Amino acid sequence: MTPLAEVKDYDDLIRAFRARADALSVSQMSIDDVAGFCQGYVSKLLCPSRTRGITPVTLGPLLSTLGLKLAVLEDPETFAKYASRLQYRNPNLVRHKRSVEQADVIEI
Repeated sequence: MTPLAEVKDYDDLIRAFRARADALSVSQMSIDDVAGFCQGYVSKLLCPSRTRGITPVTLGPLLSTLGLKLAVLEDPETFAKYASRLQYRNPNLVRHKRSVEQADVIEI
C-alpha cells in the first residue's frame, strides 16, 4: 500500500478524496455512476462548500470507486499532548474487556 495523504480531520479526508479523483482524471459524474449515487451527489460531498457529508452508507462506495482504503495509525506525538488529560477507566468496572489481540487489527 502506498500512502497518498495524511488525514487528521474531516476536511483533510475531503481534500484527499478530491485529490485522488483529480489524480485519476475521472469526472464526479462517473464517480456517482460507479458508486451508485444519484447524479451530482459527489459534487455535493467534495465541493469546498459541502452541502452533504460523507455518511457510513456513502463512505464504502466512495472509497471503493476511488480505489482507496483507510488505515488507522497510532500518532504517539499527538497522543503525548493529550494523554495527561485523559481519565482512565477502572478495570474493575468494565463489563467486557476486549484485548488488542482479540480486536480485528491488521498489520500495515
